[in-house]
Order: sequence, then structure tokens, then C-alpha cells
Amino acid sequence: MNKENGLGTLFSMRTIIGLILAVVLIIQPTIAGAEIEGYEIVSRNDKENITLYAKKMNGLFRDFKINFKGGLYSRPFWISESNPTYAPQIIYEDINRDQKKELIIILAKGYGTGVLLEEVYVFDTLNNWWFKRKWSDC
Repeated sequence: MNKENGLGTLFSMRTIIGLILAVVLIIQPTIAGAEIEGYEIVSRNDKENITLYAKKMNGLFRDFKINFKGGLYSRPFWISESNPTYAPQIIYEDINRDQKKELIIILAKGYGTGVLLEEVYVFDTLNNWWFKRKWSDC
């Protein structure tokens, strides 16, 4: 009886360890802040689980990816300066007072003496999904 009980316990331990390893290996890549091969983290909002990734090429960040609360979204045509002084910014707050937070991403397009050119992207968010907001030029 002891021998069978010992094998049963050993089998259970192997099964449990196998399940734990499987869960860790499956969940780990989806953790916010996880690395994306070929990309670097250029901005992060840990409080809201939002991370902005990009590829650095010729002094510019290009081919952006946004990890927004576990969903990965691609913006391949966005470009931003890679100078850390003008790093991309992530803002997540209700800017139009509709009781729903908007995702705002600010990218530096260029800079010089007394000049900073930025591009601002605003997205409506609904149930952790986001939609680009259309703004008319003022």
C-alpha cells in the first residue's frame, strides 16, 4: 500500500509541476511590459497597464505597438524622435468629461531652437478596446 501511495503522490507532484510550468510559460508573454522581439519600450503607464513599443532606426522611433490592457495594437506608420528629452507620452484620462477615459499618445515629430512639433493621437476606449477619435482641425 505504501509503495502505491508513494507512486500516486509522485505522479500527482509531476502533474502539478507540469501544470504550473505550462501556466507560467503560457501567461508570461502576455504580462504587461513583456518584451517584444526587435522592439524597445519607449513609454509605459504601469498604473493603467499600457505600454508603448517601437523600433529605433536612424535616430527615430518607428513601427509602434501599443499594449493596451493586454491587447496588442500596431501603428506601423507612426514616427517619433528618439531623444529621451522628447520621449513619447501616454496619458489615460477623461478629457471630455463623458465619464470614460480616453487614451492619448503624444509623439515628438521634430524639435529645434525654441520649437517642438508634436503629434497627438486620441482614442476613445470602451470595455478596454480603443477607437481612434476624429478631431477636426481648428
